[in-house]
Amino acid sequence: MNSLFKQLLRYGFVGGAAFALDFSTLTFCREVLHWGTIYAATTGFVVGLILNYVLCLHFVFSKNNADKHPLEFIIFASVGVAGLFINDLVIYGLAEAGVDYKTGKLVATAAVFFFNFFGRRYLLFSENSNVLNWLSSFFRKSDLPET
Repeated sequence: MNSLFKQLLRYGFVGGAAFALDFSTLTFCREVLHWGTIYAATTGFVVGLILNYVLCLHFVFSKNNADKHPLEFIIFASVGVAGLFINDLVIYGLAEAGVDYKTGKLVATAAVFFFNFFGRRYLLFSENSNVLNWLSSFFRKSDLPET
């Protein structure tokens, strides 16, 4: 089994766990707390994003950048924010068309799953990615002006 397929399969399991937490949070915020759909969806997405990051580091992508975790999380979360935009746009668009928010969430999840996997794999965890090295050198203390 090739590496990409293994990663995609593992990402599917991790994504499933993150989705379960995301969807549960969305439903709780919407049904129990009576939040608006987009606020509830965004909250669920962020909670799922954090779980997804932690699980991806341990179970999906093997590249170890322990010294760069803060920058890695910023990039990981940035891809997630782009995914959040897609998520909310799909849910909103389908809700406006009369589709239940839960069904909209399922459709959005499929689109965001592939966007996030390939975005994160390319930017953070591929052999050819230099994004972390570039950001690390960009933010080195020696590069900042003295005050």
